[in-house]
Amino acid sequence: MKKLFEDELVKMNMEYVKMLSSKLEMGIYIYDNEYQPSLYELHLKKLGFQNIKTIKSINDVDTKTIKNASLVVIGLKDRDYIDYVIKFIDLGMLWENTFAKKDIDYFIKCVTNKEAKIDDLDYFISIDDAIIKENYNKLKENETLIAEIYNKLFEDDSKKIFLRTILKTLVDCPSYLDIYSPNQYLCDFVPFGDGEIIVDAGAYDGDTIKQFAEKNPNFTYIYAFEPDSEIFFKLVENTKHYNNIDYFSVGLSDKSGNYKFCELEYGASTFCNSHNQHNTNKLAIPGDLLEIKPTFIKMDIEGFELNALKGFQNTIKRFTPKLAICVYHNFEDIFEIPLFVKSINPSYKLFLRHHSFNSSETVLYAIP
Repeated sequence: MKKLFEDELVKMNMEYVKMLSSKLEMGIYIYDNEYQPSLYELHLKKLGFQNIKTIKSINDVDTKTIKNASLVVIGLKDRDYIDYVIKFIDLGMLWENTFAKKDIDYFIKCVTNKEAKIDDLDYFISIDDAIIKENYNKLKENETLIAEIYNKLFEDDSKKIFLRTILKTLVDCPSYLDIYSPNQYLCDFVPFGDGEIIVDAGAYDGDTIKQFAEKNPNFTYIYAFEPDSEIFFKLVENTKHYNNIDYFSVGLSDKSGNYKFCELEYGASTFCNSHNQHNTNKLAIPGDLLEIKPTFIKMDIEGFELNALKGFQNTIKRFTPKLAICVYHNFEDIFEIPLFVKSINPSYKLFLRHHSFNSSETVLYAIP
């Protein structure tokens, strides 16, 4: 298994250099939050990229050429980064042509260390990072289990995504363009027909319900779960024009009870064990208590997926619904959740897809 990871890391890095080079060759705007002479401009010029302009604000951009240019944002993180990038997208720049500091850091690391032994997995891993070190230890401790899941995946695309998703987490590679797939939850290999009975766990504001209804308006019923109080009202408001939806302002788990629930922004609310000012208590129940006959179960519940599956296992065992389960919230989810699904029903065919340009939205599909 180690050899598979090492070989895939070399391929991934070579493809990353080729992809990012082609983007940067179009012309680069560098926004530096502190507006200093950018070290990144100097680095990139040394690597042969000359069409570079360090800018102070969006007003310094030539809107006529922005569609065929790339943007590098230095010094902004998380929501600040996203908000700034959106301003450029509104002017016509493509999302896939925008990059953060860590994209360029990784690019420079790949390019300037061609002679290094990048086939040695340890080389590219920042073991000084406590979380990465912990995940790397989990990889080594679960090597047999990871090999088992790799061999159980149904096709080569899924196996490639499996290897690269794990690698990107470990080596902190920021770009997921190489494994991106569109049509989240509605991939070609997921059969949909009339009469679907859908469980939407983590229904958020109804965005996926809209997708399901557009794909097949003749669904029989949808059970929508969203424990975040504020978002729950948006969910009902946005989907009330559809018939046959039951709404549950509770979570799903393996046992009934009140759990600590942290209400956060941007759909990141989650059941958790930590203490902070956003905590409240929320009811969560096993799905088996509903006594329903689902044909499709989707889960995106911020790391509580395995608990919820355990509470739904009798229903899944009995009716074998199609499953679309997010496996990106915890490092071990990508191998523990497929193993659990196979333990419920060994006949499931397992597929893996990644549906964003960053580390989120990796989904396990189990098809009967």
